[in-house]
Amino acid sequence: MDKLRILIAGLIVGMAIAGSACSGTQPREKVINEKKVPVVKIGSLKKNPSLYLGKMVTVKGEYRGWRAECGPPPVTRSDWGIRDETGTIYVTGKPASHLDPYKDIGRKITVTGTFHLKGKIPYIKAVKIEIRNGK
Repeated sequence: MDKLRILIAGLIVGMAIAGSACSGTQPREKVINEKKVPVVKIGSLKKNPSLYLGKMVTVKGEYRGWRAECGPPPVTRSDWGIRDETGTIYVTGKPASHLDPYKDIGRKITVTGTFHLKGKIPYIKAVKIEIRNGK
């Protein structure tokens, strides 16, 4: 009788776990209040990293793909670059899934994410990437 109770309890727990895993809920992306996220020049991020470290920032510039030309990628080989008139910085986290790392170099984009340093290499962990019109 005890074995039957243990078996039934195990089945109930297993069904509860399976039900919650299959419920169709997925983790939500971080909600960004864009009005509160400052638009920052890359040069300012590099000159004053302590002001922005761990904070959300928005950077507008051109997509550089894997040709960031600002040192080795800080997190993964898939990190890519964005450049404005003040400099270039790596982006990691959210991939630029609609951009080709070679063919789309020069496309205008906006990146919002958290500013980080790995050693002395600055980068943005993106939560939102917007492709703007024009090249």
